[in-house]
Order: sequence, then structure tokens, then C-alpha cells
Amino acid sequence: MEIPFTKLQALGNHFALVHEPSAPPFDPNVLAPSLCRHHFGVGADGLLVVSPSTVADVRMRYYDPDGSEDMCGNGLRCVARFVIARGLAPAEMRVETLSGVRECEALSATDIRAEMGEPIFETERLPAIADAARLLDYHVEVNGRTYPVTGVSFGTTHVVIIGHGRRGPHWDADSAALEVHPMFPGKTTVDWVEIVSRDHILMRPWERRLGETLACGTGACASAVATALHELTDRRVLVEMKGGKLLVEWGADNRVIATGAVQIVYEGTYYGAR
Repeated sequence: MEIPFTKLQALGNHFALVHEPSAPPFDPNVLAPSLCRHHFGVGADGLLVVSPSTVADVRMRYYDPDGSEDMCGNGLRCVARFVIARGLAPAEMRVETLSGVRECEALSATDIRAEMGEPIFETERLPAIADAARLLDYHVEVNGRTYPVTGVSFGTTHVVIIGHGRRGPHWDADSAALEVHPMFPGKTTVDWVEIVSRDHILMRPWERRLGETLACGTGACASAVATALHELTDRRVLVEMKGGKLLVEWGADNRVIATGAVQIVYEGTYYGAR
């Protein structure tokens, strides 16, 4: 089977995108593990599938490398860049996602502004299992160490850890343990944050089902919201990750907006799908 695809990256988060109407029939749950596999496939942090929508300009579906469907903030901005380049939607568009319809706008040839929706704090909606209505500096122990976590979801589960261990020697082991902690039935992304100023933070993500990535869009939003919630930052924050910077704004209407660069890298045909 020959699958045409487009490779895109947003702050080092890299994706293979398939425009469903331009491809032969395929199962994304099967294609994602094959196509995303580094060295043996295209190599990507996830698979994006773009198709027509009955409620928006286009529909986006995102699949982790294990084939699980999820929500992805940087992936959303990549989809917006792709559909504009292909003439499938105007510069101001609406994209149907797993978490609802999201508004996106191209500010330039590279910068995409995307609505991420409203943050979710309720423990059962994260989802998580804990004796607290919200996880606000909720103490979780892994590998003999205890971390205060703040739970935030944008359609995908995040815990934010502020001021602890972003560059520590136990980062890998503790991130991996937190990801699969029993209190998170669907696993969780772990966002490690340091405060630079009231409008600038550093963030290092460990994404569920992926491990460390150069950037995470929903993680940047979760981190900005968590630091503002604890009154450590303002509601407009530059989130700096290894792959680059994302401007996150938590508006008075409770909606979160993320703005950052996106690049179309190349197009090709994948022959390895099973």
C-alpha cells in the first residue's frame, strides 16, 4: 500500500500527516505504529489524519505511535498550516478535534495561532484517581521521592511539577514512573517547570506513550495555566522548551490560546504500511 504523507514540525514536535481523501483506505491504528517508528518508518511523534468535517472546515485526528487516539496541541497547529497550504481552508478556520471544534488562524507564513479550549481541573475528568476534587500541589510518590503535582487537561491528561527536578539526575526514571502511576488510568504527560519571570517559564515535557519530546503544545498550555493558577505567573506566558517557544494566553473567557511556529518539512510516499 502506498500512502502519501506530509512531514511537519512545530517546535521540534514532528508529525507525519495523511490527507485521508488523497490516500487509499487505511487503518490509522495500524498505520501509526508502522509509520511513526524511527529508523524503520518515517519517524514521528505521532500521526495526523486530516479529513472533511460536517461541523468545521476540516477534521483532525491524532494518533500516538502506539496507535492510541489522542489530542495534540502542536499537531493542531500543524494541521492548520497544512490545510492553508493546500487551499482546503481559509487563514481563519475551524478544526474539528477529539476535544471539540477549535478556532485557528495563520498570522504569517509560519506562525499559527490556535485555540486550545478551556482547561479541565476536576480530578475525575483528567482522569485521575485521588481523594481530592482537584490536583493542586497534590503529593505523589515515585521511586522514593515525592512531587507536588497540579493536574490540568486539554483533552489529554497532564500533571505539572513546578520548581522540582527539571534537570535532576532522576528525571528520566521519575518521569517514566509518574506517567504510568496507578492514579492515572490512561497514563499522563508530565510537565516539569521552572519560573524565569512572571511572563516566562521553562518547561521540559515527558509525553505519555512517547517519553521526552522537544516540545508539547498541550503541555505548554497546562504549564502556563498551572503557574498562573498558583499566582506565580501572569496569564500571558512565553513557554520555552528545548524545541522553541510557544506564547500561551489564558483569557478572561477561560479559553487558552497558543501561538508559535510551524514548518512543512517535506512530502513523500510511505510504502511500509501493513
